[in-house]
Amino acid sequence: SSRPWQTSILKLEGNQLFLGGGRAQGIKPGMEFSVLTQGEQVKSAQTGAVVTLPGRKLATVRVDSLFGDNDLNEGSTASVVSGSLAGQQAGQLVVRFEGAK
Repeated sequence: SSRPWQTSILKLEGNQLFLGGGRAQGIKPGMEFSVLTQGEQVKSAQTGAVVTLPGRKLATVRVDSLFGDNDLNEGSTASVVSGSLAGQQAGQLVVRFEGAK
């Protein structure tokens, strides 16, 4: 797929995040991801299709460690290395990897 890999934040505690996705998705400690607001969904007046607008980048995070022991309960812990997630709600954010794993 040409689209960037994306996941959700399971929990946000200050500058530490718990991410959905781990070893089975090729995640490794040291990898960096962008944290963005969820893009607004709007209806195109021309086509009638629903289009998701790009979210705003808030921070970059780095994976610290992995947890879980199977595909269904794997995840990663990450820390903010630039930007800020202060005052943000985990459910309103997405985590995106745009480089090669």
